[in-house]
Amino acid sequence: MKVFARLLLGTALVAAGLTGGATAAQAAPGNCTMQTFGEPPRGARVSCASGTGFVRIVIDCVSGPAIDPVRTTIFGPWVGVGGVSSAVCPPGALLERSRFQLF
Repeated sequence: MKVFARLLLGTALVAAGLTGGATAAQAAPGNCTMQTFGEPPRGARVSCASGTGFVRIVIDCVSGPAIDPVRTTIFGPWVGVGGVSSAVCPPGALLERSRFQLF
């Protein structure tokens, strides 16, 4: 969890740096909720409830034999605060990891 929090903080700081720093009127998205779905998990979604800017889900999927798996990264659409960004692994692949990016 600490690694995820550091990754999230680092992403937010990079996003703030790219836009010249966030002011009170343009804070990075906050109160973000990420969920996986499917059984076994095949996709994920994220939504942010406060701030301004954009968020998108990023998932890593894995398929094929364990000795030589195929990994695919899929990016969900950028959405504004209140929107939902989601992505699903291709048929036959399973969700390996999910995260989100802020802009």
